[in-house]
Amino acid sequence: MVNRLIIRQQAVEVVKKYAKLIIGSSASGIYNIGGKKLTRQAPRALIIYYMRSIPYFISDRLDECPFLNSHSMNWETAEMVRLLNEFGYVVDYLDCYNPFPKVNWEKYNLIIDERDNLKKCPVLSGQRKIFYATGCHWLFHNLAELSRISEFYNRNNMYMIPQRQVQAIESDEYCDYLTYLGTDFQVNKFSDKPKKIQLNISAFIPEYRRKNISKARHQYLWIGGGGLIHKGLDLAIEAFCKLPDSKLYVVGNVDMEPKFIQWLKSTTEKNDNIIYCGFLDISSNTFTEIANNCIGVLGPSCSEGGGGAVCQALHFGLIPLVTRSNTVRAENLGYILDGNNTLDIIESIISSIQEIMTLSDQELASKSDAIREFALQF
Repeated sequence: MVNRLIIRQQAVEVVKKYAKLIIGSSASGIYNIGGKKLTRQAPRALIIYYMRSIPYFISDRLDECPFLNSHSMNWETAEMVRLLNEFGYVVDYLDCYNPFPKVNWEKYNLIIDERDNLKKCPVLSGQRKIFYATGCHWLFHNLAELSRISEFYNRNNMYMIPQRQVQAIESDEYCDYLTYLGTDFQVNKFSDKPKKIQLNISAFIPEYRRKNISKARHQYLWIGGGGLIHKGLDLAIEAFCKLPDSKLYVVGNVDMEPKFIQWLKSTTEKNDNIIYCGFLDISSNTFTEIANNCIGVLGPSCSEGGGGAVCQALHFGLIPLVTRSNTVRAENLGYILDGNNTLDIIESIISSIQEIMTLSDQELASKSDAIREFALQF
């Protein structure tokens, strides 16, 4: 939802700014986090993941992180470090987006990797390795996006460039534990070797305002980041072109994909029920107003690791309309968008919204409250 190049540049500047506060820091790693408070005999943990928010966290400035609410991983990574320190681990942190020095794997009691590094580790007695899986299996993920692009071409005679292709990752073959944020669908193609542990997903929790159902019942939200075909924004838009009595608010930085904007403008110029809002901070009054005045959230993504954007929207009591591949744990409280192809999914969106239209205000209020309670619990 934000420019990733700008984020990386910001993070490097933050590491430089606070380098004097950190023992052994660089743009690719921060070392010895918690070392001043723990004993020399304390166990050591290594995390290899997204490092952007960590400099803010260790400098007690997490609330100053400008992209804290742009993605749930900014919350997750800071919380991982806090918890490990709390449990007595000194933490070294390596940025998965930058090359880092050769690792002395033997010094760590615990290794948490979000990428493809665990196969490099020697087998050591007592050491535990965790694959922190943030998406579906790489092969399913990549093929799913390419399939969506192919079907978009078949529907619109226009090729889109893949935005969310990922490297091949084999860490599930080498870990002791695999953690995941989504549903069983997320992990059904990973190795059966590790023990799989489902985690709760982090989120910003807003002050809840009970909905005016009669006002909200015809309004829906799509929220997401980069890879708009991957995340199914095209499917949501094509569905709402056939639902003139319902309104769709699109929240996300569509400007990052110029070819998609070209298609979007030509598709929606005659459909004033589709409103592009751009990027909005989820803690802002503007986003809160939109979310509180909608009844549902669309998540037709082809591959996710918990569907973080949709999960955030659940805290506003929004009914999820999601594909199984979005791996949103509250899917059974809303509507599952089934189908063998994208045309089926578009029709499933339409039929689901038409069904919602038949529900009474009391039934919709009950659904909305149940979804928010689920979000608070998980």
